[in-house]
Amino acid sequence: ERTTKQITNKILVFINSCMRKILHIHWPQLISNKELWCSTKQRIGGEDESTGEDGDG
Repeated sequence: ERTTKQITNKILVFINSCMRKILHIHWPQLISNKELWCSTKQRIGGEDESTGEDGDG
């Protein structure tokens, strides 16, 4: 499970980076990852669809 969580986290970092490049959000512009996902009308990666939580407890 730990390895899966690490891989998932690395994939989410990559996706966030790509979305920032696509949306032209660069360094002085501060935007949280949650705001980033909301602005693209996506569910935040890793969330459980039924509860909206990430499955950690």
